[in-house]
Amino acid sequence: MPTEDFTQFRRDHIVKACQKLYAEQGIDAINIGRVGELTNIGRTAIYNYFKTKEEIVLAMATKDYAELNDDLERILEGDEVLSKEKFAAKLAKTLCAHRILLEVVSTNLRYIENSSRPELLKDFKVQYGRSCGLLDELTGKFLGYDAASKERFRELFFTFWHGIIPICEPTAKQLQAIKDAGLTRKKQDTQEFVCKVLCAIIGCE
Repeated sequence: MPTEDFTQFRRDHIVKACQKLYAEQGIDAINIGRVGELTNIGRTAIYNYFKTKEEIVLAMATKDYAELNDDLERILEGDEVLSKEKFAAKLAKTLCAHRILLEVVSTNLRYIENSSRPELLKDFKVQYGRSCGLLDELTGKFLGYDAASKERFRELFFTFWHGIIPICEPTAKQLQAIKDAGLTRKKQDTQEFVCKVLCAIIGCE
């Protein structure tokens, strides 16, 4: 019977291999066969740790979420005084630095969550809860928000966050459909767009 430490070691090894595939070719490149080649773990053995590709992607997103929260904590613990504009810019840059998480939450999170076991989904939601708390602390420290304003910011923030990639980075197929429909689309830089919307949410001058 594998020990808990060994099981976690194998899980981490698989996730790192998938991060490499993602960096090279994106989420669509992740499949059990390629993961097996990179890790020297057989297909059957991989299923002992992750039952589906979606569980692997969720584990990648959970790891990236934890790293995002670490970055938010560093902002919170810093001595810098941030105006609304600087706060929006710093938060936008931080969010966009965590590409795996950004892509997962704004493309197919519901499907991935529904295709994953409860214990893995719980780990992801723990990071979500941690993020909510950090956003409350950040908006309290830098924007002077009261409890009601913090809640409103979180509601708007997470609703917006889950639509960033579809708005800013449509696929070639989506772009062709826009063109075929006789529509025009303004090209958006993702980080600039995130900063602009955050400014709108917090009321920059």
